[in-house]
Amino acid sequence: MAENEGNISATAFSSSDREAMEREISVSQEPEHVILREDLAKFFDLSHCAEFIQDGNYSKVALQFPDNLLCYSAAVVRQLNGLVPDCLLFILADTSYGSCCVDEVAADHVGSQAVIHFGHSCLSGIRRMPVLYTFGHEPVDVDVCTSSFRTAFPDAESRVLMICDTLYESTLDSLSSRLHADYPNLVVARIPARAADSSAEGEQQQRTWYGSCLLRRPEQQDASADDASADVTAAADESADRSVTTSDNRHTRCGREFVLADGTAISEYSVFYIGLADMALNNHMMTFSASPFNLYNPRQKSSVAELQTARANRSLKRRYVMMLKAKEAKTVGLLAGTLGVADYLAVMQRLKQIMRQAGKKVYTFSLGKLNVAKLANFMEVDAFVLVACPESTLISSEEFYKPVVTPYEMEIACNRSREWTGDYVTDFRMLLPGAAYYKGADEAAEQDEEPEFSLISGNLLSRPQDQEQAVAGSQALAKRADGQVATLDAGAAFLASRSWGGLDPQLGQTAVADEVVEGRRGIAMGYTHEPGFGDSCCRQEATASSGGCCRAANGSSCCE
Repeated sequence: MAENEGNISATAFSSSDREAMEREISVSQEPEHVILREDLAKFFDLSHCAEFIQDGNYSKVALQFPDNLLCYSAAVVRQLNGLVPDCLLFILADTSYGSCCVDEVAADHVGSQAVIHFGHSCLSGIRRMPVLYTFGHEPVDVDVCTSSFRTAFPDAESRVLMICDTLYESTLDSLSSRLHADYPNLVVARIPARAADSSAEGEQQQRTWYGSCLLRRPEQQDASADDASADVTAAADESADRSVTTSDNRHTRCGREFVLADGTAISEYSVFYIGLADMALNNHMMTFSASPFNLYNPRQKSSVAELQTARANRSLKRRYVMMLKAKEAKTVGLLAGTLGVADYLAVMQRLKQIMRQAGKKVYTFSLGKLNVAKLANFMEVDAFVLVACPESTLISSEEFYKPVVTPYEMEIACNRSREWTGDYVTDFRMLLPGAAYYKGADEAAEQDEEPEFSLISGNLLSRPQDQEQAVAGSQALAKRADGQVATLDAGAAFLASRSWGGLDPQLGQTAVADEVVEGRRGIAMGYTHEPGFGDSCCRQEATASSGGCCRAANGSSCCE
């Protein structure tokens, strides 16, 4: 039995050279919904995409595709080139951050004048160039969907808020027209049509929709890093993105706009969501956490009634625990999860300010797409806060060594004037001055030095010293052993206290060999100096310099 186990282990941890070279790896690139080549123009509304390019007289346009639609990118470019032959088209793929956000940085690198974004989008604000969103015409069985709606809400007087994923926005009118007659309290959330730029001239600047394609124009520039509130308060009139509720009970949530009946609140409505179980669903569930949630999946033609409410409650409990861990963190890493969403610099500057006022050390990181290995390199950091779009900011910290929280959770952890109420905010722009959820620091609460009881460690937590004052007071002079004068730095002192400080270069102290030695030849799975090299024929490119196969490189007769 022991011998068999040994053979199994040897087979699991080693394999022959031939097997390693001939192994076939299957990579599935099939999209969830297969689109025929002759249907691409209709599915993505390419005629209106071409009209957008012609109206703007653009000579360079970037086409951004998510991973599941990348297989159609070449065919789309060929068909668009036939409609606008004078325009140079670029394909953007493998974005640095979420594919739901417009990669304006990559588009700017190629000198693009506009971007056409294909597929699902989080509809975050843009800053650099016009963007045309073509969501696609994902099929929805209207009969099955309406039947699922009636099953979930047998009472015709039910207050229901219907929300569609951007992929199914084109079918929203037909769904609502069938249900409005029987459900008078049905409210439909739609993508708002942005107001035209008052400084723009011409018919093209006044246009918002090209068929089923949504046009968004750049907003005001980001606030500067030195003044987080500059330009942010001035942008408060952008009600389509910044405000939540107006006097006529008009609400804007998750990029959608809807009007509720007078005297009613969102918590009185149940949500009927048409879409997939993905990050967009998580964003809506956290935003409408006080409402019963019903999901209809058009691809599976199935519905889940009110089971999503329990899922949202569990998510809120997990987020609350991570917020408590962030409150105890002394060193925080501020992660830039986007370089294109509007006002990301302003919210990062505000987070730095409130975290330093709470006595935390803050370090800023730009790491692209996050993974466990990247964040594991910074073990001195106690918690991370991710600044990203509303859909990408909600990530599970189960696999990470340290908690990764949202800007809203870090605000609760550091701002004593803000409390956890269960009303969750995923859009960080709502936390800036002039927005609906902005809450300034309460000076009376900040001066309260009464310690708090920690539910995580069970200890009493006292408020540390303001890091901005601590840094200003730590610039003391110290005399070195060689007589030089230097300033004391808390960060450098912390790194010097570590048991391992990195590799010692020892410049000028290492002897240099007199002879130059030839290095290894071959590939990692088998070098020429290793025993047994050339026992089996492999005909690899690594030994092409020998003029034959691997045996000839080793002085043996060629296997040919």
